[in-house]
Amino acid sequence: MTVANRIRSKLLELEGGIFQRLCDDWLHRKGYENINAIGMMQSTDRVTKGTPDCLFIQPDGHYVFSEYTVQQDRLAAKLEDDINKCFNEQKTGIKSEQISEIIICYLGNLTSHEINHLRSLCQKRNVGLSLNGLDSISLSIQNCYPVLSEQYLGLALDTGQLLSVNDFISRYGKNNLTTPIDNKILFQDNAIDYGLEQLNQGRLLLVSGPAGVGKTLFSINLAKAMQKKNSALKVYCLFDKGADLIRDITAHFSEPGDYLIFVDDANRLDSRLDYILHYLNDNNDNRTFRIVATVRDYAKDSVITQASKFTEVQEQTIQPLTDEQVKELVVELFDIKNSEYQQRIQEISGGNARLAMMASRVAVETNQIESIQNVASLYDDYFGQNENIKEVVEDKKLMTAACAISFFRKVDKLNDSHMEWLQNSFGISPEEFWGHVDVLHKKELVDLYEDEVVKISDQVLSTYFFYLSVFEKKVITFSLIMNDFYPDFKRTIVDALNPVISAFDHKKIVSEIRSEVEGIFKEISNSGDLKGSIEFLNSFWFALPTETLVFANSLISEMPNIDEPWENEVFEEAKADASEYSLVSLLSSFRNYGVDEFKMSFDLLLQYLSKSKESLGFVIKTLIDKYNFRSDDMRYGYYVQAHIVDMLVERIENGDNYLFSRLFIVLAKSLLKVEHREHRWGRGDTISIITFRLSSDENLTPIRQKVLKNLATLMCLPNYKELVQDIFQELTSRLRFEGKEMAVADLPYITEFFVANLEPSDTSHCLIMQDLCEHLDALEIEYPTKWKDGFNNSTIELSNLLLEDRHERRSLDMDYEEYKQYRHHCFVDYFSDITGEQFSHFMNQCVSLHDSLSGRERDYSLKIGIEMSLKAIAESHPEQLKEIVSTYIDYDDTFNIRPGLLILSLFNTFDSIEVWDLINTKTYRRKKYWCSFYFSMLPEESVNKDEAQSLLKHLNETPSNELPNWLDFLSKYQAVDKEIYVKVVALLVEKSKEDTNYASPLGQLFSNNSKLFGNWFDVFKSDIRLVFDAYLTAFNHERYWDYKGEALDVLTQKDATFMDKIVDCIYENERWPDEHTNMPELDFLWERDNYIDAIEQYGKYVYHKEQDSYGFGGNIFSKLFLKEKGKAEAEELTIKKQTFIKHTVKNNIDEIEYIRFIFNVASRLGEDFRRELLSIFLQHNKKIDDFKILEHEPTSRSWSGSLVPILEREKNYLITLLPLLNSVKLLEHRSNIEQRIEYKLRSIESEKKRDFLESRH
Repeated sequence: MTVANRIRSKLLELEGGIFQRLCDDWLHRKGYENINAIGMMQSTDRVTKGTPDCLFIQPDGHYVFSEYTVQQDRLAAKLEDDINKCFNEQKTGIKSEQISEIIICYLGNLTSHEINHLRSLCQKRNVGLSLNGLDSISLSIQNCYPVLSEQYLGLALDTGQLLSVNDFISRYGKNNLTTPIDNKILFQDNAIDYGLEQLNQGRLLLVSGPAGVGKTLFSINLAKAMQKKNSALKVYCLFDKGADLIRDITAHFSEPGDYLIFVDDANRLDSRLDYILHYLNDNNDNRTFRIVATVRDYAKDSVITQASKFTEVQEQTIQPLTDEQVKELVVELFDIKNSEYQQRIQEISGGNARLAMMASRVAVETNQIESIQNVASLYDDYFGQNENIKEVVEDKKLMTAACAISFFRKVDKLNDSHMEWLQNSFGISPEEFWGHVDVLHKKELVDLYEDEVVKISDQVLSTYFFYLSVFEKKVITFSLIMNDFYPDFKRTIVDALNPVISAFDHKKIVSEIRSEVEGIFKEISNSGDLKGSIEFLNSFWFALPTETLVFANSLISEMPNIDEPWENEVFEEAKADASEYSLVSLLSSFRNYGVDEFKMSFDLLLQYLSKSKESLGFVIKTLIDKYNFRSDDMRYGYYVQAHIVDMLVERIENGDNYLFSRLFIVLAKSLLKVEHREHRWGRGDTISIITFRLSSDENLTPIRQKVLKNLATLMCLPNYKELVQDIFQELTSRLRFEGKEMAVADLPYITEFFVANLEPSDTSHCLIMQDLCEHLDALEIEYPTKWKDGFNNSTIELSNLLLEDRHERRSLDMDYEEYKQYRHHCFVDYFSDITGEQFSHFMNQCVSLHDSLSGRERDYSLKIGIEMSLKAIAESHPEQLKEIVSTYIDYDDTFNIRPGLLILSLFNTFDSIEVWDLINTKTYRRKKYWCSFYFSMLPEESVNKDEAQSLLKHLNETPSNELPNWLDFLSKYQAVDKEIYVKVVALLVEKSKEDTNYASPLGQLFSNNSKLFGNWFDVFKSDIRLVFDAYLTAFNHERYWDYKGEALDVLTQKDATFMDKIVDCIYENERWPDEHTNMPELDFLWERDNYIDAIEQYGKYVYHKEQDSYGFGGNIFSKLFLKEKGKAEAEELTIKKQTFIKHTVKNNIDEIEYIRFIFNVASRLGEDFRRELLSIFLQHNKKIDDFKILEHEPTSRSWSGSLVPILEREKNYLITLLPLLNSVKLLEHRSNIEQRIEYKLRSIESEKKRDFLESRH
C-alpha cells in the first residue's frame, strides 16, 4: 500500500473529535491563526454542538468559519445544512457580511454537481468556499505536514527529525535531559539583531559557544525573528535522533519556497550534516535555503572546515553569562531572591545558562540549599525526574549495558572484538546486550544506527551512567575495568574516568580507584619498565600524587649532571607536546593540583631540565602552554605565575646561569602579554578555546614588576642585551593595543627599570623611546617631556623621512599614489641643499638605522626610502649626481637598491663613457647587476657596435640572478646588429641548459606587453625554430607570462604540432598533470574555424600521454571543458563543447579507450548532456563489453565530511539512465546499470554506518 493510501485509510478510521483536532492543527499550520474551536470540549477530544465547528478571527475583523465531518452518507445534504447554519445569524451571532470564507473538511465523496451547488450557496453571499476532501487533506499531510500523520494517525512518514518551531520546542521540552526552551530569552536583543544581519549577508550562520550558554534558545528565537520578517519563510528544526535524514529531507524540501533550517548541535551530526549543507548549493531557482546551526566551541573549527566546502560561514558566538546576569536569570525565570541560593547557583553554573536553570529548577522544587551543593546531587535530582532513566538505574542488566556503551562510546554488532568484550568482561551475551539496547533505544536514551551500532550522544548522561554503574551501584567494578582493559585501552579508561572525576566527588572517586591503581603501578615499576611506569603515571598521577613525585625525584637524582655549556642551544619551543613517556608531561600535570605539590613538581621540572638538554624545547613549550595565564588564575591570586617567576629569578644568579636566564627571558615574553588564549578540556572530547585579557590588580602588578626588573638587569649584560631589547620593543609596540589600564600600571616600572638603562646616543634605544612616546600619546598618558626630546637626534628625524608611516598616511587621508607623491616632495625639500660631505653623513646615518632596525622596516622600507632619496637628489641636483652615486656605491653591499632609475638619471646628465666608468671604477658585490641596467638603459643614440659586442660579452659572463629580467631594450641595438635578438636569445637558451634561471628574461618576449609580441617571425626570420625553442625554454622555467595563451595561439597557428611539444614539456615536468596544472589557457582553440579538428588533435595527444592515468580524474585536456566559477558560460561556447564531444564520439566509436577518455571529460558538462551522449553512443555501439568500460560518473571525487550526498547523487543519475535501456537489445546494458545502482545503495548504507561510527561522540 502506498504512503498516500495508508494516510487515507487512517483518516477514514478517525472519530469526529480526533478529525476535528487534526483539521484545526492543519489549518493553523497553513496560516489560520486566532483559532476558536467552538465545536470541541476544551480538555478532551469530544465534540460538542455549535456553529461553526471552529472560527478564525482575521486581522481585518472578518471571520473564517470551518466545518468538519466524517459522515459518509448523504454528505452533500449534511454540508448544505452546515453552510446554511453558518449564515444563520441567530445561531452564530455574526452577520453574513462579516464572513469572508467558509472552510469545509470532509472524508466522503462529492460529485461535481454537488460541489458546484455548494459553491453557489456561498457565492451569492460573496463568501469564499474552500472544500478539502480526503485526497487534498491526505496529500497535504504527506507532502507538507508529515508530523500530523504521526501525531493524529499514528503513522510515521519520516523519522520525525524535521519539525516546526513549535513542535521542536515541545519535543525539546519533553526531554528531561535538557532544559526547556519555551522560556523568555534574556540578554540577547542585540545578538538577535546581529544574527539577522548575518543571515542577510550569508546562507549559513554558525552559533558557537560552550555547552549550556543558551545557543539553542537563542537560535530558536532568531528563527522566530526571521519568520516574523518573512511570513512565507518555511522554518524547519532538526531534532536529531541519530537516524537517517534522507527521507526527512526528501519529504520536506521538495517544494518551492524560502527555507530556514535550524540544526542544533551540528557537530553531533558529523558527516550527516553534509546532507543538509548540500542544499546550500541547490541550483533550483524556486528554492532558497539558509541554515542556522549551533556548535560547541571545541567542535567549531572542524564544523567550519566541513561547512566551508559548501558555502561561506558566518559566525556568531554566545558568551557565558556574567554573575550578574545569572542572578538576573534566576530572579526573572524562577523568582529566586534568596542571596545564598543566588550565590550558590552563580558558583556552580560558572556562567553556564543551562546549568544555572537546572540548578534553579532543583532549588525551587526541593527548597533545600543542600540539593545544589555539588554537581553530583544536582544530576541525581535532575535526572531522577526522568522515569526512563529511573527504570534503567533500577535494572542491573540495563545498567551494565549502559555502562558498556558509556565506556566504549560506540558498540558495533558486527565487530567481533566488541562482542567478545561484552561477553567476557561485562558478562552479557551479544543477544542479551542488543535486547537491552532495544529497551534503551525505545526509552530514547541511546542512538541506534540500523540496529548495528549504538552510542549515547549526550555526554552528560553517558558520564552519569558510568558513574552510577561503576562507583555507586558497582554493577561493574573499576578493578575489572583495569584488569581487563589496561594497557590496551588506557585512553578509553582515562576518557571515561576524567569526566566522572570532574563532575562528581573527586575524593570519593580517587579513594575508590587508588588501591587498584597503586597495585598496577607497583607491578609495572617492580618489573623495571621505566617507560611503562611514566606512561602509567601520566594517566593516573592524580590517584598517586606523592608516589608520582617520589618516583620522579628518584629518577632525576640518578641522572648525571651536564658539564657542557648551554650557550649553543636553541631556546625555542618544541613543535609538539612532550610525549606520555616524558617526565616533562608528568610533572606539569600538577599545575592545578595542591599548592605544595605544584611547587615541588615545578622544582623537579627545573632540576630535570638542568640535567637533560633534550628536554629544553619541551620545557619551553610547557612553560608557555601550561604555566602561562589561564582565565581562572585571577581567582587564586596568580600564585602559579608568581611562583615560577620567583623560582627562575632565584636560579638566574644575576645572569651567570645562562640556562635559566634564557628560560626566564622566553617566559617573560609570554607573561607580559595582556591578551591570552586558553584551550580548556571538558567532558569527553570537548575543548573550549577561551580568549581573555588580564587586568592590573594587587596580585598581578607585583609579578609584572618583578619580570620587568629582572629583564632590565639582564639587558645590561652582553649575552642578553639584544634579546631583552626585542622584548621591550615588542612591549612598547603593543601598548596601544593592550589597553590604557595596563600601560598606566606598567609605566612606573618601565621608567624605573628600562628607561633608566637606555642611552640617547644609541639609535636603537632612541627608536624604542620614540615608539613608546608615540603609543603613550595615542593613549593620552602623560610622561616626562625629556623622553621625546632627549632620545631624539638627526638620525631619528631621518628615520621619520625614510620609513613609510601608515598612521601618517591615514591621518592625511591620502590614497597610495597621493601619499607617494607627498613623500617625494618631502624628500625634495629635505635634500634641497646637499653636498658630498652631507650625503656621506646621510649614508652613515642610514647604516646606523639599518643596524638598529629589523624585519620589513630594515629589508624593505629603508631601501625604498634610500631609492626615493636618490631620485629626489637626481631631480634637484643633477650636476652632483655622479659624486652622489659614487659615494652611494660604497654602501650598496648593505642596501642593494634597484639602480634602474638612478642610471637613467645619470644618462640624462652624463655621457655613456662617464656612466660606465662610474659604475665600474669601484669594487662592490653587485657590479654586474648595475652593468645590466647600464646596457638596458643606454640611450639609443649611444648604441654602437662596440656596445653591442660588450652587451653580448656581459650576458655571457654574468650570473643569471644579475641579468635584466626583460629583453625589449634589445630593439635599440638592432640598428647596429640586426641579429641581436637572435644572438641574445640563442645565448640564453643555451645557457639555460645548465642554469634554468637564464630563461627568466625570455618569458617577457611572449608577454602581450612586449614590443616584439606577434612579430617574432620577422625578427627571427634567420632562425624561426629559435622562437619555438625560446618559448619552450621559458615555459620550462615559469609560466605566468602567457597565462591567457595569446602567444601560444600565434605559435600553434604557425606550427600546429607545437602544441604536442607543450604537452610533452608538461608531462616531463609533472608526473600526473591535472586540471590544476599551471599552463596557458587554450580557449583560443574554441575560436578557430577548425576547432573540432584542432581540439581532437590536442585531445588525442593528451589521451596517449594519459594511458596510465586518465581513469583517475581530470587532466589538462579536461581543463578546456571547465566553467569559470561564479560566471555564466556563453551559450555559444557550451554548444561548441557539446558539438565537439558528440562529433569525436561518433568519429571514433570503435576506439573504446579513447571514448572512455572522452566520457570522463564529458562529466564536466552536466547530467543531461551525459545522458544524451550515452544515447548517441548506444545508437552506434551496442557492444556490452564496451558499455561496461564507460564511466557513467566522474572518475574522481573531492569531498569533505560525508560521502553519502555524493553517492546519492550518483545513484539517482544512474536511475535516470534506465529509460535509455528499455529495448531487448540493451537488456544486458540495463542489467549492468541496475547492478551499479545496487552497488551504490550498498555503498550508501556502508557510508552511513561509517559516519555513525566515526562521529566525535
